[in-house]
Amino acid sequence: MIRLNKEDPMTTQLPTSQALFIGLVLLCLIHIDVALGVAAVTQATTNLRVVVIGTRKVGGHKQTLPIAGAQVLVKSEVPSSQFEETLATDSQGVASVANVRKGPVLIQVTAQGWPTAGTRTQLTKANETITIEMTAPEAASPSPTPAPSPSPSPSPTGV
Repeated sequence: MIRLNKEDPMTTQLPTSQALFIGLVLLCLIHIDVALGVAAVTQATTNLRVVVIGTRKVGGHKQTLPIAGAQVLVKSEVPSSQFEETLATDSQGVASVANVRKGPVLIQVTAQGWPTAGTRTQLTKANETITIEMTAPEAASPSPTPAPSPSPSPSPTGV
């Protein structure tokens, strides 16, 4: 038997088996609560795959290629979320981010030699793939150099 309050002889005593049973029930309730919390987090997040490609004109033809080493910022725009992560794309132009909060996100991509690109989108599925296309500015064709204007010839009289 376990006495709940040793100073007060009037307190009831709890049999050890009952105390163990109550402890076990409390432990199970805590475990269930934690498991439900993990399930809720899993349902509220997504695994995001960002594919970064670059498009530029080469010899008058459009060329598209994956951009390796681009910096990808993923920032949740859910008011209660503090999620923000920046990572680099791999050799295939892919950056993967796990456990991004579902809802509105900002995806911004920077890469050397390319103008910054990005999007705002709504994440709703357990696994999502977003493609970001970076477009190189077209090289401006050189403008013709203006011919120098003729300088006035000195008058023969020197006036």
